[in-house]
Amino acid sequence: MKRTILVWSVSFVLTLAFLVWQKVSGPTYEVKFRENVAGAPVRGELLRTHSINGDMPVTVHAPDPGVTAVVEWRRYPTQDPWEHLPMQRDGEVLRAQLPRQKMAGKLEYYVHIHKDAAVVKVPADEAAKILACVKVMFSRGKLAPSDEGTPAPHILNDFLPAGTTYRGKKCLGHLWEWQYALAVELEHGRYRGTNVTNNHPVLTALVVLAHLSEDALYYARLWVMETEGELLNAQLDRAPFAELHETLEVLQRAEQHKAQRIAEKVAAA
Repeated sequence: MKRTILVWSVSFVLTLAFLVWQKVSGPTYEVKFRENVAGAPVRGELLRTHSINGDMPVTVHAPDPGVTAVVEWRRYPTQDPWEHLPMQRDGEVLRAQLPRQKMAGKLEYYVHIHKDAAVVKVPADEAAKILACVKVMFSRGKLAPSDEGTPAPHILNDFLPAGTTYRGKKCLGHLWEWQYALAVELEHGRYRGTNVTNNHPVLTALVVLAHLSEDALYYARLWVMETEGELLNAQLDRAPFAELHETLEVLQRAEQHKAQRIAEKVAAA
């Protein structure tokens, strides 16, 4: 009798533990995030499941009125072109609605959060860890980037914390640009059907370094170029004025940032 009670007690505890674990880690659990974009705190919970009876809400809590956001989405698993949905401000919250899908229909989506010249897609803490890892590989001689044989030992300095030095030169603290670079090069991972890096953080960083060794301002220039392309596509698609206006604002920030980065390089020359 005692053994039976013990077995049932253990079974109950294990079942309860499994249910709790499933609740906090299961595939339908919301993805929580908390970031800081150019000094502005933002947070939210991104849904991973929703009823087919209505559109799925996407919300970002962003008290700073200067913060804007765009939801990038497409049906999964497909190679459909990405759709861009500007989020609308409702007090301290940014809101958007992803369209209702048929039974068993799936979407993949990202939320791009902007303020001033900052764009977040890869979280800052993850990007900082990848940058620190690459720095260690540099310091131990495991990596030695070069531009057609000419060593490029300072290509990390633009992104390491401002006020510090690395290899005898000052660092500029453009961590968000490193975030943007990693996000861009994820296109060489699992998202475009030509998987090279498998979204591995270090392999993605190596692709970034290959471009930076060619041009330290590669991603500052790329941000402008890609935004110009998005604006043209939006015009060709006869996008709503709100979307065009949002893209124009991003383009203005990108151009301002590129001008700032060029001025930095000229001043340091």
